[in-house]
Amino acid sequence: MEQEIANITALVNGIVAFVRGSGQGLEIGEVERRLLPMVMAVGRTALEEYGAAKGTGYAGKEIIGPQGVRLPYVGERERAYRSLFGRIVIRRAYYQSSGSPGVCPLDGDLNLPERGYSYVVQEFSSRPAVTMSSEEAAKVLGPFFPV
Repeated sequence: MEQEIANITALVNGIVAFVRGSGQGLEIGEVERRLLPMVMAVGRTALEEYGAAKGTGYAGKEIIGPQGVRLPYVGERERAYRSLFGRIVIRRAYYQSSGSPGVCPLDGDLNLPERGYSYVVQEFSSRPAVTMSSEEAAKVLGPFFPV
């Protein structure tokens, strides 16, 4: 986790260096354009730190599943989470018993969406899709958000 904090600090320091240094020779619109990916990198790294700080959701050697069945800990599963800031990977403790569906308690704790796209991404993409196709909406939003 300390590495993520160091990464965030380095990214923010890079932004400050840019706006005080080479950005000074640019027009404000170009500075804004160049800042966007830098700020998005800070957001993605902060989201990764959030996930790391949450942990995997490990709740011991076994849990009681939704149907009242004992589910032993099997290991960790990774899940892609596509946020406005970009794709991150969330590591989750996985519990499963033969004949029973597997459970990752962290999914409920985080309220992870069924699909890999964050609820914010879904909201952003659904608004323009009201007046245009999903493909057209993706073309409009794509240059701004790395999803």
